[in-house]
Amino acid sequence: MTLEKQLQGWEKAVKDINSDGKRAWAKERSKWLEAQRTARERGLPAPSQGEPKFSEVKEDIIWRVLSARIDNLAEIRRARDTIDEANTTEERANAQERPKWTVQDLYQGLTPKSFTAEWKSIFKTSTSIARYMVGRFVRAIEELGRTEIWNRRCKLTVEWERENDITSMSKRARGRTC
Repeated sequence: MTLEKQLQGWEKAVKDINSDGKRAWAKERSKWLEAQRTARERGLPAPSQGEPKFSEVKEDIIWRVLSARIDNLAEIRRARDTIDEANTTEERANAQERPKWTVQDLYQGLTPKSFTAEWKSIFKTSTSIARYMVGRFVRAIEELGRTEIWNRRCKLTVEWERENDITSMSKRARGRTC
């Protein structure tokens, strides 16, 4: 898969982050409103949990946060030279204190718990909404890795084996020299 293709997949996943957050917020808010209504009808005090909140964040901020946390992401973004190198000294210092993840980790579906806390802060939302958003984002990236990298790679390997008369049986044969 080319860097351009990877960038397209990452851009789509980043674009979907705000809409996933809005969707999760709407669901949480409807649950909250229902709990409020039920409490009023029963003459009980309203639940102490506050109304769910969510604030959209500009994509360049999301990219900056992701780039500070994920190694190798800059290489993908350079496919179109869209990197914003205007990070402040403070952001760089903070980035060095944080654990680094790789693009490969996300392609494998590993979900950094630290993303939830950070996204909760930047999107000004609850932990459950942030966790949902991170989960959706990582699933989108994992799907990109599976369909665009692993499936394509497996297909090319199978084609090469067929061209070279390598069968499943020949790979398991005793005395195989290659």
